[in-house]
Amino acid sequence: MIAGSMSGCLSMGEDSKEISEDDLTPLRINHIQVKGTHNSYHLEPLGPTLRAYEYSHQPLDVQAEEQGVRQFEIDVWWDARGQLYVYHNQYDLRTTCVTFEECLNTLLNWSNENSEHVPFMIWIEPKEWMEQSTDNTAIVELQNLLDSIEQEIIEFWPRNKTITPDDVRGNSET
Repeated sequence: MIAGSMSGCLSMGEDSKEISEDDLTPLRINHIQVKGTHNSYHLEPLGPTLRAYEYSHQPLDVQAEEQGVRQFEIDVWWDARGQLYVYHNQYDLRTTCVTFEECLNTLLNWSNENSEHVPFMIWIEPKEWMEQSTDNTAIVELQNLLDSIEQEIIEFWPRNKTITPDDVRGNSET
């Protein structure tokens, strides 16, 4: 449940009546509808490009602050040195945050400065570079990518600000 998040959602216009604390029901995560962006980090490529790439997003914190975005989609690419990069594809590399860590820190800093916001929904799309891999190495690389993403989330995002499937599931089997 999200306590205190309804404070900015209730109108106090001329037709509104005063709402007492007893009237407020805690807001649950399944009651939230959020505005989101796809390829939330994306900047239009320089020079000639495909029409589909001809758009730019503001930095993640600006989207949150000025546009009310609360759902972000981030493509994460892993390299063999263990670094996680954020970009659309090898033909479309421009981004407002180059690394996954930078994206997480940008959102975390905004969240810390705006503690009453509803939860962010962060969609992570793991990408793998398969050009030089065999079927066996592709499986290893994908597992390394997923492990690296999980480790960066654990390292850079506080546990008390994270909701995982296990949190929702609780003690239930499914």
